[in-house]
Amino acid sequence: KLVSERGMFTFAEGREAGMVRFSLEENESAGTMRLFALSGPLLDSLENGRILIVDELDCSMHPLLTRAFVDVFHQRDGNPCNAQLLFATHNTLLLDKHCFRRDQVWFVEKDRLGASQLVSLADFKVRNDTSFAKDYLAGRFGAIPLIHDLLERQ
Repeated sequence: KLVSERGMFTFAEGREAGMVRFSLEENESAGTMRLFALSGPLLDSLENGRILIVDELDCSMHPLLTRAFVDVFHQRDGNPCNAQLLFATHNTLLLDKHCFRRDQVWFVEKDRLGASQLVSLADFKVRNDTSFAKDYLAGRFGAIPLIHDLLERQ
């Protein structure tokens, strides 16, 4: 059973022990639990052509798992109803021209008073061979933490 009165379970086949049952809440990682939590909304979105909105998509999930989650929305056979994914992330591995067009990437720039402004990557002139992630981490597009302010307060 995957679900019982005692919770949800996953199964793994071990070399010596054979099939082993794990409690999802007690034995699985936070990333596995996050993926299970997102699987229902993901399937609903894909089957019904809906928009799935997720804050902190990468929270506790391996970067490659997060990338696979995003890639499902780009596949015609995986997304026949043209569902859309709108998400926030800190995973710079997703800042890739092979994953997104520039007009699909938006940054949230926060000023010193805490007011936020959305800025599109398409608003910046970038070379075709540029690394979006490298330029972002260098501060070229803004939307990076005001770390020096934090250090000055200490």
